[in-house]
Amino acid sequence: MKVGIIDTGVDKHHKRLLSCDITGVTLHQNKSNNISIIENEFQDEDGHGTGIASIIHRHCVTASLFAIKVSSFDENISEELLCEAISYAIENSNAELLNISMGICTETPSERLITLCELADKNGIIINASSYYFAEKSCFPAHLNSVLGVGSGLIRDKESFKFLKNSPTNILAKGGFQRVANKDNSFKFGSGTSLATAHFTGIVANALYENKTSKKELKIWLQNSSDTTILSFNRRRADDKIISSGVTENHKELLIKELFDDIKPRAKRLAIFPFEEKEIQSLVRFNNVLPYEISLAIGYPRAIKMNNVFSFLEESNILSTNKNLTLEEFESFDTLVVGYFLEQLLDQNLIFGYELVKKAISFDKNFIVWDDTVYKFIEKLIKQEYPNYKGKIYFNSINKKNTEKLYNLAPLPEVTSPVLCVIGTGSIQGKFTVQMTIKEILERVGYKTSYLATEPQGVLFNADYVFPFGYNPPIHINIGEWSKILQLTLQVLQKKHNPDIFLTGSQGGVIPKYPINIGINGSQLKQLAFIQGIYPDAIICTISPHDSVDFIQKTITVISSYVACKVVFYALTPYTYKSTKGVIDKHTLTKLDTKNYEEKRSYFQRELNTPVMDILNPDNESLILELIQNTFV
Repeated sequence: MKVGIIDTGVDKHHKRLLSCDITGVTLHQNKSNNISIIENEFQDEDGHGTGIASIIHRHCVTASLFAIKVSSFDENISEELLCEAISYAIENSNAELLNISMGICTETPSERLITLCELADKNGIIINASSYYFAEKSCFPAHLNSVLGVGSGLIRDKESFKFLKNSPTNILAKGGFQRVANKDNSFKFGSGTSLATAHFTGIVANALYENKTSKKELKIWLQNSSDTTILSFNRRRADDKIISSGVTENHKELLIKELFDDIKPRAKRLAIFPFEEKEIQSLVRFNNVLPYEISLAIGYPRAIKMNNVFSFLEESNILSTNKNLTLEEFESFDTLVVGYFLEQLLDQNLIFGYELVKKAISFDKNFIVWDDTVYKFIEKLIKQEYPNYKGKIYFNSINKKNTEKLYNLAPLPEVTSPVLCVIGTGSIQGKFTVQMTIKEILERVGYKTSYLATEPQGVLFNADYVFPFGYNPPIHINIGEWSKILQLTLQVLQKKHNPDIFLTGSQGGVIPKYPINIGINGSQLKQLAFIQGIYPDAIICTISPHDSVDFIQKTITVISSYVACKVVFYALTPYTYKSTKGVIDKHTLTKLDTKNYEEKRSYFQRELNTPVMDILNPDNESLILELIQNTFV
């Protein structure tokens, strides 16, 4: 029994493969698209193929393996290169089974791919190929009639699989989180349809060898051996290999510009409304690092006025008003930043916001908005009353159309720069403040940061990408897709900016303080989905004076169950409040005096055995920098 493996090569010296007979070749595509064959050379520099080979070998130790390593000058595996590998396998490998743990996401596979897979089938070669991460998306060669397409199912026993009738994906096998062999005689944890395909190939190889099942009887055997209890699902953070879908490099550059550059507002002078909202207040708090001038801060005519906001406005020499704007005030800005004003309960404030927006449209002002409802309201107003509007609306939304464009950028090199993520035990802890402060500290000493914002106002702070999953998130994709989107995003930013470090932050608390109905409030699920997606190397955790040490430790334990990362330090907010079963009463928000704050900080530092910092104390900047540097040495 011989099994062919089209992949990244195989480390035949890996401890998992020492008893396995392995031979192979390399097919390499150069800049001129010429493909050369290098005999007896198939060393795996990636690790993916070694993991595939080790899984197949564990199922069928008697099978010999033939590795067909595919590589290219730009690390992208083209459809043409895959076809050459299949052709080589048919003509030269003598393999009875062919494992292809990669796929092309396209609606129109090439005629050559179709013909080669049909030829393999005619010659008695069984091809098992990986379906896409999302089962409903077309993927080839997996979805060809001549191929067995393999997806990932919820499976405990690696010997089990499920046969699917009348489905483009024919098989569900074990693609869940598992430890597999990796390059350089190491191991790693992975998941995805790639691993599921390898498990299924090993199962079939064993059946053909031990059960003496013929290829003609295979379909009947698959149906009879199918485990009907297996469930299908989308596996997060998969290690699946995606082949270039045929999108040209020029087209990719245009997509990157559209998805990452065009989201940045072309503005000079801003008016912000309403300054009572915390997202707007952060623009005032950090106006010194904004690449824009805030000309005017606009508040509600009827609202509780916050002295801290007014003091920031005065210190920054930012004019403010809560009255209808004069012509001179309208002329002072080119872009109006609008928050969630349509949620106002007071009619007077709602009408004020409506008139402000309407007047701004009439003056062809640009808009920056981060609320779906506000965006649709402005678009409708323009369509009905101002069809000749010449301004531009900047609205960052994560939707199916944009994600499909993002998927066309795959495959991309792995992320090599470290990822630092700010998380918290709860809300109102200054996570955004911590991110902005750390960004300032790192960039001041020359580090190149790539900032992935989760707050909508991040678009104004030169964020390289905004994934706004906090309050009222304009995200219209299934949470199961988050991991893939975020990983691809980091890969694009790695290629585009080559940063020294990635910086980002989560929203709210990671775990609930009280039992909750997930169906009503799934915010904690979003935090974990985001953290899994960015897979941080280290975290900074914000905490509150009223937190218990036990709750803080539970938060870190939960994160550690999903990602392997280190706590750099804890940032203690000076603000405390009362809450009822997790619902914060903002009217009880109070700030600790210096003595009580220091007592709390010392207590937490002693009990947590990790530095606890006042992030806003400038005397701590050198220590913060040192702690971050030492984490990534």
